[in-house]
Amino acid sequence: MTLEQIVERCKLDSAIAGIEFTIPVSINNRLKTTLGRCMYKRIVDYSQDSPRYSMIPTKIEISKKLFENGTDKSIIDVVDHEVCHYIATAITHQNHGHDAVFKRYCAMIGTLNDGMYDYTVEYKKDAEPQYKFDLYCSCCGKRLGGRYRHCALVDHPENYMTKCCSATIKVVQNF
Repeated sequence: MTLEQIVERCKLDSAIAGIEFTIPVSINNRLKTTLGRCMYKRIVDYSQDSPRYSMIPTKIEISKKLFENGTDKSIIDVVDHEVCHYIATAITHQNHGHDAVFKRYCAMIGTLNDGMYDYTVEYKKDAEPQYKFDLYCSCCGKRLGGRYRHCALVDHPENYMTKCCSATIKVVQNF
């Protein structure tokens, strides 16, 4: 899936809600644990007796890892989710998180990603490793998980034992 196809998807989803999609979509290399995000600008109106705040969406960012390695379905799910944040904020000028207003727009464009839906991203078969460090049992070779950064487990695996074989943990670097 290309960036142009993602922008077209954003425009189609916004049209369903009756608004025009006007913000840029970019790929962000720094997003490691977040798959996508909708960025906002906070506007303060001092013309009333007390200040009133409103939110204006400024851009949507997609993780580079997802963009390069995710399946088209995974990318579409994340894009639809972020567009729902865009729609809710563009119409109401408030940040709704994953509340009922946000869920209403998710239902409107037909996505299940309402923040309560626990989805795992499907990566292409030849995708790069997801973690900087993969953890394995040194006895049977079973994959135990991964870590994004250095921690006590990664730095001193000899101090830990696996549940499967009561053996030490083997750490494999992916970078």
